[in-house]
Amino acid sequence: MSQVELLRRFNSLYLGDSMLEMVQLKTGEAECRLRFNSGKVLKDDGTTIFSPESKFEPASLWLYGVRSIECNGPYQLNSTVVDFGAKPNVEVGFIDFHFDLTGGTDPDAFLVKVKIVAKDFLFGPWT
Repeated sequence: MSQVELLRRFNSLYLGDSMLEMVQLKTGEAECRLRFNSGKVLKDDGTTIFSPESKFEPASLWLYGVRSIECNGPYQLNSTVVDFGAKPNVEVGFIDFHFDLTGGTDPDAFLVKVKIVAKDFLFGPWT
């Protein structure tokens, strides 16, 4: 699948105001699984978030071919997604998935930006 198609698929997701509940890393398989309390797949026709194609509670985002995970500072179990997105990485074949998370108790770490560089993803219900 092309990067353009991967980005189009990711941009059809809505995770805003969701809570990141769990992070699982499988280092041997280069996989990262994120569990959110909810997530939506929006319709292709640009419908609003209030009328999604599908909704999952809880939702699972599997990232495959993970190359790296970065935080811009201390991660204090910040959990509320306030922004998210994906863009091509400078290295062909990889995508930068980013999540801006808020919460925690330290004012210096209240907003954390997490970037996961990976090759592919799968989104659906948590099972």
